[in-house]
This record gives sequence, structure tokens and C-alpha cells, in this order.
Amino acid sequence: MRILLIHKLPYDEGHSGATRTVRSVIRMLAGRGHETVVVSRNSFAKEGEPTGHSLPSLSSTVTLDQGVKVYAIPYEVNFEKSLYYVIGQWKPDCVLIGEDPTYLSLAVAIDTAVKRIVVLALSQATLPFGPEAFYPDPNLANLFKPPVEIVTMSHYVSEYIQRWGQLATVRLPKFLRKHRHAPYLGHYDNPFIMFVNASKIKGLPIFVQLAQQFPTSRFAAVRGWATTSSDISELSRHDNVTVFQPKEDVDEIFSQARLLLVPSLWGEAFGMVAFEAMVRGIPVLASDVGGLPEAKLNVDYLLPVNPVSGYRKTLDERFLPEPIIPKQNMEPWSEALRRLLHDREHYDQLSMESRSVALTYLEGLDEDQWVDYLEEK
Repeated sequence: MRILLIHKLPYDEGHSGATRTVRSVIRMLAGRGHETVVVSRNSFAKEGEPTGHSLPSLSSTVTLDQGVKVYAIPYEVNFEKSLYYVIGQWKPDCVLIGEDPTYLSLAVAIDTAVKRIVVLALSQATLPFGPEAFYPDPNLANLFKPPVEIVTMSHYVSEYIQRWGQLATVRLPKFLRKHRHAPYLGHYDNPFIMFVNASKIKGLPIFVQLAQQFPTSRFAAVRGWATTSSDISELSRHDNVTVFQPKEDVDEIFSQARLLLVPSLWGEAFGMVAFEAMVRGIPVLASDVGGLPEAKLNVDYLLPVNPVSGYRKTLDERFLPEPIIPKQNMEPWSEALRRLLHDREHYDQLSMESRSVALTYLEGLDEDQWVDYLEEK
């Protein structure tokens, strides 16, 4: 089967959960013998990639691992026009829609009468409907009607789509089994209280207040897709906060983490970073919102927050709408952090429990369900 994945982010930058997820999907399908092509944006010019204003040709694709071929479309080239070209030349049997908040790629797939179209609903925020949508648009919402299929990897996102879009979904497992060989990195003497994708929607106000309340502890904030220059300015005002660049290998970050804070103020689809830390034995303090309870697997700590109450029409430098963030009750977060910092026995117990429960969860995942689903029609 010929399978085309459309992902309107740089495919070669695996810092976001969305990109890591679609990579796992398409690599697995390529490994099972399917012909696979990815159309994405490029992050930087590399030899063999299309450049300039011309449309890419099939001879200019870049072959990655497991036989996946990638068209990395430069930002100065019209993405949708390139899609028409690739679909017309390659004639896929199935198109998978990854991350594309505009969903113009979905419109192209429908317009070209591709036999089968499957939307990978990776986040409710990038869907064009419902109260948590970044960019609500009734016209785009109409594109999701059958025969378009919608796949999620989260109970939370499935329920969101069913409630606000009145649409059926198919829920398939997250691609997490690669973490079954993850090293044990949770150590009480590790230096940093870690925070990933430091930004307002990810809980920057809570992180900053904790750094102020625990001035003798060392905190680290990892930049991510939602981090803005104003976020960095805020972090730089605190002497006990270090800012890290993201790493493709998450172990480079987690090896320095004493514990992980995931104080998200929006509805995480799943909260992959929380699970990735737990399976490495790193205790996680996470918000009790969105899909984070799914990632936490009934292991402490899930803590209350007052989530984002809406979004302003103004966009930040990342072209994301400015969130409206209510005041937070810091007491539960302060108490949980204080106990983990000062009670080594509790820390060690939670570290071992986190890893044990996460590894048990991995054993029950059946990623072959993806192949079964895509091959059944």
C-alpha cells in the first residue's frame, strides 16, 4: 500500500510530541513493507532537499531510516501547491494527516479524491472546533465529516471530538514501547527540578512561583515549540533557574532531572513527557487536566490547577493565541514538592513505583493495531 503522511512541521526536528508520534507511525508502516512518503516543512537546507521556488520532484526526496522518503518543503514554497503535485505524481492509496492547524492539507486530500484519508488527531487544541481550539473555524470543521476517518491516541481527545464535533473516532495505542529499554535515571541527588517546553500554556506561572518559593533548589526549564522570548525573559530573572535547549535524545535532559514538573494549564492530549519521565524512574508532579491522568497511570502526583479559561485573538511570536490564565492555588504544588525534596525514602519509593507501573503498561501495548486498522480496508 502507498501511504502518504502530511505533517506541516519539520519532520527532522523531533522535539515535539506530535512529530515524534508521526515519525513512529510512518516508520512502523515502512518497516512492514508499505511504500511511505512524508511531505513536511524543512527546518534547514540539506543536500538533496528541494530549494528555491520550484516544486519538489520525486527524484529529490531524502531517504531516512526504515525506507521513509521525505519531501521537506521550504517555507518560501506554497505547501498546498506542493501537495497537489506530490499526490498527483505518486497517487497514494491512503493519506495520513499529521499536524496542520490550518487543515488546508486535509482540503487538498479531499479535493484530489484520495481513496482513504485518516486524520491523526494529535491535539484537541489544533482541531477547528470546541472550546479548547486555538483557531475555531466552522468551515474547516466541515472537512472532518465521513468518509474522512479520525484516529486518536487518547481517551481525552476522543471524548472531546465526540462531544464537540459529534464525530466518531478510532482510538489506537500510543507509540511508547521503544521506552521499554529506557535507563533508570531517577536519582535523589540529580541536580534539577525540570520543566519541559517552558511556556504559559505548559504552566510557566506555576513553575516560576515554585522557583521563588524554593530559592535554594535548582530548577531547569527546557525550551520548546511554545516558548517565547518573553518566557525566556521571565525565566532569566530567577538566579536558581537554568534554561536548556531541547535535545533529540530525551535521556540527555532526563539524566539531570531530580523530578519533573508538568503543571500544564491546557488540556494535554496525553502528556508524553510525563510518561517518558516515569518510565525512567523520575517522579512527576502533573496537573489533573486533559489527558495527563492517562499518562500518570494512577501514580502520585496529580495536582489541581485552574486551567486556561480561553484565548485572546492576539497571537504571540509563535503564532499561537495568547492564553487567558487564572490565578493558581500554589499550596498543593508546594506541599508535594517540599515532601519530595526532603523525604528521600518517599522519593525513592515513588521513583520505583513510577518505573514499575510504566513498564507494566508498556507490556500491554499492541502497536500492531495500527497495521491492522490501516490494512483492513
